[in-house]
Amino acid sequence: MRMSDRDAGPAIRARLEPLGRTALSIIYADKSEPQVAIKATGFWLDGEMYDHAALAEDASETFKREAAIYDALGAHAHILKSFGVA
Repeated sequence: MRMSDRDAGPAIRARLEPLGRTALSIIYADKSEPQVAIKATGFWLDGEMYDHAALAEDASETFKREAAIYDALGAHAHILKSFGVA
């Protein structure tokens, strides 16, 4: 059963802190692992999407291209590590 947006907000903020937002994505900090930032098109909770970016449905290919660029660049002290696209 879908939660109301009002109920979903506290559940999301209990674990993640929104750091920034664009039309294509949202950047969250993971409160349990402060060194981890998550870039997402939205947040899924119990099979339902909440807090989605305005143009989230158009972002899939952009995310895949960005992941390929991270892979091609490889590890570097001044570039965030990518764990791929899920």
